[in-house]
Amino acid sequence: MVHSAAPAFIQPVSALFDALATPIHPTFFPVACFPLLHAFRISVAYRTLNTRAGGKTSAAADLAGFLLMAWGGSIISHILLNLPIPQLLSFSPFLVYATTHMSLPGIGSLPSLKTLDSLFPLVDGLLRTASIAAGVEACRKHASPAIRESLSIQLFIGAVASSGGGISAQTLSVWEPSWRLNRPAFLQEGTLLAGTDVWSGALVAAIYGCLSASHPHYSSLIGLLYSSSFTNSPILSPTDAKATAASILTLIYCWRVYHVHYSKSSVVGTKKAGQKSKSKNQ
Repeated sequence: MVHSAAPAFIQPVSALFDALATPIHPTFFPVACFPLLHAFRISVAYRTLNTRAGGKTSAAADLAGFLLMAWGGSIISHILLNLPIPQLLSFSPFLVYATTHMSLPGIGSLPSLKTLDSLFPLVDGLLRTASIAAGVEACRKHASPAIRESLSIQLFIGAVASSGGGISAQTLSVWEPSWRLNRPAFLQEGTLLAGTDVWSGALVAAIYGCLSASHPHYSSLIGLLYSSSFTNSPILSPTDAKATAASILTLIYCWRVYHVHYSKSSVVGTKKAGQKSKSKNQ
């Protein structure tokens, strides 16, 4: 199958995907960098939120909350598709994630949340796109014809793969001293910004699906835009399609970081919160 050449600015991102998916050592450490990087990123986010909430949780609750935040999207996606949960098929995922989480230094030695969020859009884009693309491929190759032929399930699974872990963690308040049911932020606030992880997951699933021809409807759309020779074949290879989708998702995350930490409204909100905390302490 012949694919179109990826644009030059996409090729470095494609190379990153290939490098992160390659085992560190085929014999002594046959683990790819993707799970290690994902475990590190989620651990940093979880520790930051846990510290802000007081940091008073047991070691077991700390590990359970971290794993739910890291694996929630994947677990929910596989349950919805009636597929085996990959994290339960061997001890390797637990060992990799638990070891990474427990090996990280205390949150006090890490930069501020604003700095961390500003550094991680590309990392988040790569990690989320890998999960979303895996969900789309699981739908495309599913044993059930109803799922294989459904475009909506690909978009829904993309949203779940992207946001399921964060929503599960928010719903159970896993980083707080006592777990409790809570309404997740995208429902509580009901804004485009608060629901970024949800709608961007569906959008990336559509972008990846269109470029990789994961559904016949995409092929029909491609046939309208390109010559008939492209109708039944993907525009880009799977890696290049993921790289393109990840680049767009990274821009979306940069937009979110700007509005959360750098826009005038966020600065005013931070100042008001600081004034309220000072008045309470006086």
